[in-house]
Amino acid sequence: MITAALIPPAAAAGIAIAWWIPNAAVGSLVLVFVNLLGVNITGLLTLWAMGYRPQIQSEEGIARQLVRRRLIVLTFVILVLSIFLIGVTWASYERASLENDVTTEAEAVLDSSAYQDIYLVEVELFLEEEIPFEPVVRIEEGSLFEGPERIVITVEQPSDDDHPELVSELDERITDETGDDVRVDVRFIEYDTA
Repeated sequence: MITAALIPPAAAAGIAIAWWIPNAAVGSLVLVFVNLLGVNITGLLTLWAMGYRPQIQSEEGIARQLVRRRLIVLTFVILVLSIFLIGVTWASYERASLENDVTTEAEAVLDSSAYQDIYLVEVELFLEEEIPFEPVVRIEEGSLFEGPERIVITVEQPSDDDHPELVSELDERITDETGDDVRVDVRFIEYDTA
């Protein structure tokens, strides 16, 4: 049980550190600490409930106060760290939701008969020119859950096709969906058919 609570987030933190993904590393390390503190609280309560107390009556009162203080401190620390985890989880949800909305809109545009030979490859969200959109970065800067500044949609099309109106149509649909004035770029990958 202890291993199941500690090893997966510790492994995720190690991988994130090795791949230099600081947001994932911090989130995973916070989860390790929350789990570790939870194991400590559970251990304290279990031992107390099973009767592991000092044998001398006068020391039992002191032990009870120490256990109570430790429980209060550990619970407070868990609550503080959990607030951070809730924020990171909400930010990740917001990012995934936005990316899903943009993907859905892009697919809806490409489903029209005018674009039957064009296929969606990828949707990327960016804060600035080449910085991937991570809501956690936005939280640290103090502006909660603002959208990305740039969305790059990669599509593939036959090399003999030309659809200059696709960019403006995608831009209009995505701007309407997100409600933000976001720059939409379309990257075309051309392929030849035999």
